[in-house]
Amino acid sequence: MKDIHLRVHGRGILLYSPAAASHLAVQDNFLERSYSTPEQVLPLVYEGSLVAFQTGDGFFHLTLREGYPREAMNCMLRLGVHVNEDVLCFRDLYDLSDWEPDCSKDQQVELPDGYYHVTLCSDGDFSKNEVVIYVYLNPLEAMPSLDFRGNLPVLFD
Repeated sequence: MKDIHLRVHGRGILLYSPAAASHLAVQDNFLERSYSTPEQVLPLVYEGSLVAFQTGDGFFHLTLREGYPREAMNCMLRLGVHVNEDVLCFRDLYDLSDWEPDCSKDQQVELPDGYYHVTLCSDGDFSKNEVVIYVYLNPLEAMPSLDFRGNLPVLFD
């Protein structure tokens, strides 16, 4: 599908379609105002609109693939996302603290509109310059049922 290289300056990675972020104003600090407590974050994760997962600081190589993993892999996390306008963006979660709506073409993938299971796998080897995260995207008929506790779903402990 595609590879995305992403520098994360803190908590994690954000997935969204542009329509899901259309209500955010330029330079809005949505992260502090509306994406900082479980009561704020989890409804957005459950509806698949502004979906984030915790990685910590670092350089990440996202390898996007179709379907589900065929072999057992470490650090599996399963999310859901609702794709609109045939685009899914991947950004540093901290971008929500000083919002700019334009998502660079190298940080987005074209996908048909609909709901997707997002399966995240990685070896979590932080000794490398870039941590590889395999992002499997599988289309679904409806938003999957998810169950998380706390603030952000965690890929790496």
